[in-house]
Amino acid sequence: MTSTTASQTGVRRVGLPVAPIAHIRMAPAMPATDQPAPPSGATLEAASPRQRERALVERHRAGDRSAFDEFYRDHAALVFNLTFRQCGDRELASDLSQEIFLKIWRSLGRFRGGSSLKTWTYRVSINHCRTRLSRRRPAVSLTQDGGEEIDLRDARRGPEERAVARDQAELLARALPELDSQFREAVILRDLEDLSYQEIAEVLSVPIGTVRSRIARGREQLRSVLSREQLRHEVGATRHRGQAAPPAPTTREGTQR
Repeated sequence: MTSTTASQTGVRRVGLPVAPIAHIRMAPAMPATDQPAPPSGATLEAASPRQRERALVERHRAGDRSAFDEFYRDHAALVFNLTFRQCGDRELASDLSQEIFLKIWRSLGRFRGGSSLKTWTYRVSINHCRTRLSRRRPAVSLTQDGGEEIDLRDARRGPEERAVARDQAELLARALPELDSQFREAVILRDLEDLSYQEIAEVLSVPIGTVRSRIARGREQLRSVLSREQLRHEVGATRHRGQAAPPAPTTREGTQR
């Protein structure tokens, strides 16, 4: 199985392998609609993003196999990273991504353009993760050194800073599943996916005021999780250091040599 790697930008972008979707049988072409024909050929390059999205959907609806391949290339990293941040498990994230793309393939022809295709993809992915992860408890959780708030927008480029960013990215990816789902979704979409409050409101189908509240509470909950796990880490490290040196050898009389 081949994979691609999403780009890393400090802690804010967790680069992860993306499993390719399994081959899917294409549905027969659907009948034409009364909607105006989408832009094609040279005019497509000058079309707006919404027009290009509508053209892709129309191609998929007509049975053009390359349309979904194009959609997958554009959204594979987005879907995998989102699912991984939700569950903290690479194998499960790969399975979830496969399921999400199968669901999208089946429903893409019904996309009507009420939002951007990207926003719609986020919504489908979030809803699927809610269903699949509703009864699953995270297996692990970690923290940042010192229990301090992680700067999710850190884009430092030095070698040492990149190493720290990678460590923090792993800690964050494993800590996020500990949050309540509604808070985790809001924090991921705002601080990791960089969506606006309006876009998050559209994805989650809630008012902007609710989005702001969930983000604030999610960040507070994340700091609490990280602080608690930092204490556990420090206790574990202390015990490990205490067991590292073997006991000094003794004589038969019980005294050390």
